[in-house]
Amino acid sequence: MVLILNYDRDEASKISGILQNLNIEHKVSFSETDLLKASKIILPDGKDAIQVIKKLHLMNLFSMLKMLKKPILGINMGMMLCCENIIGMEKVGLGFFPLNTEDCKKYNLAEFNPFRSKIKLKKESKLFANVDFNQEFYFNFHCVVLENEFTTTTIELKNNIISSSLEYENVYSILFKPEESGKNGEMVLKNFCELI
Repeated sequence: MVLILNYDRDEASKISGILQNLNIEHKVSFSETDLLKASKIILPDGKDAIQVIKKLHLMNLFSMLKMLKKPILGINMGMMLCCENIIGMEKVGLGFFPLNTEDCKKYNLAEFNPFRSKIKLKKESKLFANVDFNQEFYFNFHCVVLENEFTTTTIELKNNIISSSLEYENVYSILFKPEESGKNGEMVLKNFCELI
C-alpha cells in the first residue's frame, strides 16, 4: 500500500485522485501505524515547510521517516523536506539529500511562477520510464536546488540549472507538480508506485 502523508489535505487529495484513477492501492493518512504498514511513501506538496516539519515531529513521524528504508517520493515542497538544509536553516530537513534548498528570489526566479517547461534527462531513472520529454511539466515553486550529483532531470531558468528531480538510493524527489503535468505526471507517479 502506498501512503500519502496527509500534512496538507488539499495537496494529498490531488495525488490521491491520480492514484485512484490509476487503480493503485493507497491511503491518505498521518498516522504512525499507517506509515509502518506502507510499502511506499509520498510526501506531497504543501504550503509551509517549517509547519510541516513541526507536524512531523509532533506526530513522531520525522524520526520514523529517517529510519525507514522504504521508497519515498517528495513532490515540490516534499522535495525540499528530503534535503538537509531548507532556505538557510541548517539540519531541519530529513537529510536524505545532503543539500541546501534556496529561495527562488535569490536567483530572481519568483517572476516565473507558475510556468510550464520541458525537462532534460541527466541520468537514467526508473521514475522517468515511458515519459515523453517533448511535453512540458507544470512548475510552481518557492525553493530550488541547483544541479548536483543527485540530479536526474533539470530545467534552465535565467542561466541557472535547476534540479527538477533528485534520486539517491530509495529516495526520489520531483520539483514539478504531477497533478498539473498531464500524462507525464501520471506516468511518474505510476512508475514510483510500481518500483520493486
